[in-house]
Amino acid sequence: MKKVLKILLIPLFIILIRLVLSFMINEIIIHNFNHNKYSSTLIKCLYILNINEPYIAYYNHGNILFMNDDYNGAIEKYEKSLKKHPSKKRVCDIRINLSLAKIKNITTKDPNEIYNLLEEAKKNLYENGCANEFDDIGSSKEAETLENEIKKIQEELENNQEPQNGNSNNNQPDSEIDPNLEEEIRRIQEQARSSRQSDLRDYENMSDYTYYSGRRW
Repeated sequence: MKKVLKILLIPLFIILIRLVLSFMINEIIIHNFNHNKYSSTLIKCLYILNINEPYIAYYNHGNILFMNDDYNGAIEKYEKSLKKHPSKKRVCDIRINLSLAKIKNITTKDPNEIYNLLEEAKKNLYENGCANEFDDIGSSKEAETLENEIKKIQEELENNQEPQNGNSNNNQPDSEIDPNLEEEIRRIQEQARSSRQSDLRDYENMSDYTYYSGRRW
């Protein structure tokens, strides 16, 4: 009987140790973030502790890279997270952050390029039904909200540009970007950044957030 009890207790003990280590590492990561520090060693621990659900490690790593202004790196991690079979209720969280990283990564002032990059970020939200292209019945209200903001900027880009030779180049804008639109894009980028900084202070068990208020995990 004692042997059976020991056999049952061993996996429980291992799980407990793993949870304690996870909590400790999370607290250290939070402290480092608050002091603008980044540790690649601690990031590697995320993959070890989340071996059963690898998409979580990639997702959280992407968030960390986002906070360190490495948007290309964040995009790569979010895309890998989506390939690791995330649960249905987590897919849209990942896609929202992926779109935000794409928006944050916009540095060009060319209207055509901006339009296309916004289109790419918007189409990402349509995957898995997170947002709906034709109405607001997507599975994620946050994704719908972000999609609508992207659409507004695209519409303004189109309306503020003069078509050349009677052709609007497939409804995409031409010439230089309007300063007001540039400011609007910057506003969304900064809103994404400030939301992440604020939410990080409430970080629990590596549960992250999207640019909009939502469940943590």
